[in-house]
Amino acid sequence: SWRDFTSLKLEPPLVLLPGKTYGLYVHSADQGDDGVVYDNQRDEICHEDDYIRVFPGLAHLSPDPFGADGPWWGSPWRRRRAFVGKLSYGARYVLWRPVPAAHTRFDPTFRRGVVAAFYALTMGWGGLPTDCVLYILHLARYDWFEPPESETQETLPPPPPSPATAHRLLASQQQRYANDYSRFDNIRDSDDSSDSSDDDFHLATMT
Repeated sequence: SWRDFTSLKLEPPLVLLPGKTYGLYVHSADQGDDGVVYDNQRDEICHEDDYIRVFPGLAHLSPDPFGADGPWWGSPWRRRRAFVGKLSYGARYVLWRPVPAAHTRFDPTFRRGVVAAFYALTMGWGGLPTDCVLYILHLARYDWFEPPESETQETLPPPPPSPATAHRLLASQQQRYANDYSRFDNIRDSDDSSDSSDDDFHLATMT
């Protein structure tokens, strides 16, 4: 219908990996071009937000999946067509962990912030326990160490006096926690068995 959307749930949900391009083929056995509603392409990118980008595609008018015969003359494929409807999806953020495979996935600003925070929070007689600091950093947002737009480099606090020391201390903890996250990582999903799945995008519904 041109006015009422029909939900098309993908079971299981389609997992979209970061930086990858995927194509979806939606078929209708209806004769003609009323089965799946589409629009003419107007831009190179049909939709873009913080997580996904939707490109134009093709319309297929054959009642048979990937069929070569259309309802009229010529090819059943129509180029420069745009998606019409709504996409429902969820994004899973990467959580920092004190192992190189996870630490290097964050940008330099976050990595420097982790080292500085680890140094500042664990040094001295009043320092916090290492487990506590690692748990705080584990739950920090990916942009937690980004300075506010109103601040400049001149207003930011200076780096710790000995970042090399903090690097060594943080490195010493990586082996300790490489195979045991139970003390500070108890919120991870039970099916999250690999590093690559932490930032998968789940496309749950397409209407």
